[in-house]
Amino acid sequence: FVLYIQKKIIAQAEEADGKGKFIEDRWERPNDTGYGITRVMEGGNIWEKAACSVSVVRGKLSKERAAAMSSRGRDASEGDAYFA
Repeated sequence: FVLYIQKKIIAQAEEADGKGKFIEDRWERPNDTGYGITRVMEGGNIWEKAACSVSVVRGKLSKERAAAMSSRGRDASEGDAYFA
């Protein structure tokens, strides 16, 4: 869903700008723990520089991250899986 929304934002921004085109940069985290897609436009008619990014990360909570989440009222333990 988020990637679909990113594509729609990019298409509408390019149409509104009339000149600028977004360049795509994809990245991946090691061990299948996530990826991201950053799209950047430079030198458009409306926007000098614009970006639209999506990051998808997953893994296991560290002791420190679980403690930080717990201090904010979230039920989190070391080793719990997360997805963001």
